[in-house]
Amino acid sequence: MSRSPLPHNKLQVHYRVLQQGETATVWVAGTTAGDTVPERWPAWLSMTRIQWFPAWLEGEQLDWALLQQLRLSHPMADQVAVDRVTVLRQGVVLQER
Repeated sequence: MSRSPLPHNKLQVHYRVLQQGETATVWVAGTTAGDTVPERWPAWLSMTRIQWFPAWLEGEQLDWALLQQLRLSHPMADQVAVDRVTVLRQGVVLQER
């Protein structure tokens, strides 16, 4: 039985990863003018990737698939958040190798 290749979309995914131990110093204003207190807050690392995904994935299915793929790529991350997805190419049939 021959399978016909399914079309794929090339996506550019902008996302953030919250990883254990990554912190940023944030200066929090105190109660009096000029009084600031440095605190260490968890730091989100911003990243971008370009990836092919099946064209039939849309909406919530695409969101879920993207998050699963990002969690596999960043297993040590506490959280992963997708900020923006841009379609670079639509409906391309990828050749099997």
